[in-house]
Amino acid sequence: MPKLYHQSGMTLIEITVAVTAFSIVIVGVIGAFLSGMGGTQRINSQQNIMDVGRYVMESMAKEIRMSEILNPFGTNALMPSCDSQSSTRSCLLFKNSRDETMYFVLWTDSRIYKDLASVPINATAAVLTPDEVEVSNLHFEIDKSFGLQPRVTISMKLTAREQGGKEIHLYLQNTVSSRQYQSEGSK
Repeated sequence: MPKLYHQSGMTLIEITVAVTAFSIVIVGVIGAFLSGMGGTQRINSQQNIMDVGRYVMESMAKEIRMSEILNPFGTNALMPSCDSQSSTRSCLLFKNSRDETMYFVLWTDSRIYKDLASVPINATAAVLTPDEVEVSNLHFEIDKSFGLQPRVTISMKLTAREQGGKEIHLYLQNTVSSRQYQSEGSK
């Protein structure tokens, strides 16, 4: 009677093909997972910079709406960036609802400050932007057209760095009308 050999195992080639196919599937799944994690981090970074931008714009808009915009072409020795003869600059002087003269300014450390105009930038100044966000190109354009409330157009560029070193840029612009009413007699 002849011996019958039954193959109960796999050959080396079959094992190699199976391991290769399994490895390709695992690498694909891990790649998709890591790509998803990177996308999530980018979305979180974008959401963070949008939240900062919204906070800064809303804070400035609230103050401007409830304030009187001061002499846009005047001088202020404490705030040299407010001395510009242009209607567009990186500083805004205003008198708030408590009759205090205040300012918003983009300082040399790329952060926006708000404080009383009677003192230069110091430890008491309120910082509107966190360290992680760099502000550039902050401009206040004042439009005091006759018969209208003063309008201030705020524009700025915000930049934040992701963990991977990539930069996220956000450009914002908003126009706010002061509630300071002008009568026919005041020109």
